[in-house]
Amino acid sequence: MKGVPATFVVNDESYNIELTRPEGAEVLGTIPRQDPKEGQSKILPSVWTVKYPGTKVVCIALGHDEKSHDHAAYKQLLLNSLNWVSQK
Repeated sequence: MKGVPATFVVNDESYNIELTRPEGAEVLGTIPRQDPKEGQSKILPSVWTVKYPGTKVVCIALGHDEKSHDHAAYKQLLLNSLNWVSQK
């Protein structure tokens, strides 16, 4: 999350993801859930990483149109993700 503001506003779709954390998963960022159903968390994971033996995965639930693609924080997330997965 280096260089990414702690909070930022982006106009994008949100996905109702209930992330079950496999071993090695770390949630790095969340967004508020607009209308949680009963029993659902009030936040949605928006950026998370998973380390598996021999590989790394970065999941970013943002970036569905040019409004996101042009956002400086989104661009930084992508750059950070590429750098992280390419490290041995």
